[in-house]
Amino acid sequence: MTHILSEIKFSIDRKFHLTFLVICLGIISTSLSFFSINLYRESYADVDQYHHLYEGVNYYMTGDNFVGESERKFGKDPNRYLKLKKYNEKMNNCDAFMYLEQYKQPIYIKNYKGNDTNLYRYEEGDYQDSKNVVISSANGTEEIYSGVKCFWIGSNVINHYKLEMSEGEAFQEEDYVWKENQPIKIILGQEYKKDYQVGDKVQLNIIMAEKEAIIAGFLEEGSNILYHGQLRNLDRYAILPLFNISELPQTDSQEFTFWVLYLMKNSGTVATTLSPNQVQDIIFEICNELDIKPAYYVGGATNQQSSTFGMNMDTILKIIFTVAIGILLFTCIILTIYICIKIRSNGKYYAILLMNGFSTMNLIWIIMGEILFVIAISTIGGSVLGI
Repeated sequence: MTHILSEIKFSIDRKFHLTFLVICLGIISTSLSFFSINLYRESYADVDQYHHLYEGVNYYMTGDNFVGESERKFGKDPNRYLKLKKYNEKMNNCDAFMYLEQYKQPIYIKNYKGNDTNLYRYEEGDYQDSKNVVISSANGTEEIYSGVKCFWIGSNVINHYKLEMSEGEAFQEEDYVWKENQPIKIILGQEYKKDYQVGDKVQLNIIMAEKEAIIAGFLEEGSNILYHGQLRNLDRYAILPLFNISELPQTDSQEFTFWVLYLMKNSGTVATTLSPNQVQDIIFEICNELDIKPAYYVGGATNQQSSTFGMNMDTILKIIFTVAIGILLFTCIILTIYICIKIRSNGKYYAILLMNGFSTMNLIWIIMGEILFVIAISTIGGSVLGI
């Protein structure tokens, strides 16, 4: 076996430039193949994770594509706030589906006295960073806050999931209206009940402001909502309204508040009997009408538009897969030519090996070993790059 391996190495070294070319082509085709397979899995095979049924209805997450250059470009649009507000109105008023404004975003409670189980990232095991955090207040003083898990919800979420209160009352219509200098209402999960009471006032540091909040009530134990394909138990969560803002912002502070709120409001969940691609088509129409680019996406839809390539994912997948197959076929042709060249150029050398005690089977193993080496390196290199 040792002498066969030595001859394989010698044969590769004699035509190394040709071997290197074949390996490079193999790596490219293999990496593109793995990449297209992974993209297929994400776009098609894993689509079912977004098709969870809750009382016979499909739920699809939605979100914006405002990242990087797209975010900077949209941020310079003078009509960006009006577009965000109009998009939200059209989603909420769409007859084809029910739009649920629900967004998970932690909040900070001053002098928190509840259980650690309610803290942000408790289930992940790294909640210590959420506990007793020093935050500078608007007046310059430093206060102790703790970050807790929180869902922000729109006005139809409580009724849709049939959430019941064990004590106190649910949000009223006026609680969903943002008022800069007035307290807000907060609902707490069952695990808060032994540490807080209805009517208690707590100081909050939320993503866009410091607010005093009044505890309106507590949810029944075991209350759940569906979020990002998972049933979420709300016993350890605080609940805040996803506020509506009636007027467009005029000051920098108002602009920041509006931007944050409507990014959350517009990344909600669609409840429908339609397919994700059908929902995506509807959202495309809304975004085109409002000139929102890139368009909002629907989780699980295969007709999402790439902000980079300007095509939907289905088309991109087909192009990548076609290119991968083309390069793979070209590589096979080159590999066949490579083998023929090797055999013809090494004919005399193989005859010498036969005269020196090598068998025909040994020669076959030398040729096959070189081919297997090229295929192995191409597969390993391509899989590393493609995965």
